[in-house]
Amino acid sequence: MDDFFRELRRIQKKERSESGLARVGDDFYKKTYDYMRKLMSTLSRDPLNTRGHHLLMDVQRITMEICERREHKITDIALMNVQRSYNLFNKKPKLDLEDASPINLTPEEKKLYSSIITLLIDHRSKIFPILQKADTKKIEEKIKESADNGIETIIVYDEVPSTIVGVDEKVYGPFKPQDVVRLPSITAKIFVNSGKGRFIKH
Repeated sequence: MDDFFRELRRIQKKERSESGLARVGDDFYKKTYDYMRKLMSTLSRDPLNTRGHHLLMDVQRITMEICERREHKITDIALMNVQRSYNLFNKKPKLDLEDASPINLTPEEKKLYSSIITLLIDHRSKIFPILQKADTKKIEEKIKESADNGIETIIVYDEVPSTIVGVDEKVYGPFKPQDVVRLPSITAKIFVNSGKGRFIKH
């Protein structure tokens, strides 16, 4: 067992036991790639070298586990940082995402982390595109305004055993069948459109 293989085993154990990323050095992936190429070159000259084949398989297995564990950690940290700092509705980051990046990233992993952050922020900015065109406060004001502008009278068909809050934020109900009630226009339309009442014209 050579020094590099022992180093791989050490990193594997650290990735298993620690929640953060183990320190591997900026050239970890290049060193691992070069090491495997060297093993494959040796096997090409001696294809019956059973020990060499087992060593290569072990190196590939350990390297795969290290890569996958690091990818999971990087993805989890990126997701957590975006959820903490990028509010879904006001889209104003509260902290510097770069400052919150995990330590011990290799250059390749820094690109991965940055790509995930960018993808998540882009995704969040497109989930509710209507919010980019209209302020939620203005929407609420319009609802209140429409509620103030009209009151409708309806006859109730079905029993409504609990109270309801109208768009004017007033409490109405409970109602019994055949009750004649006056409600804000929007609330009244909900009753009528759902088949629970009808308008009464004066």
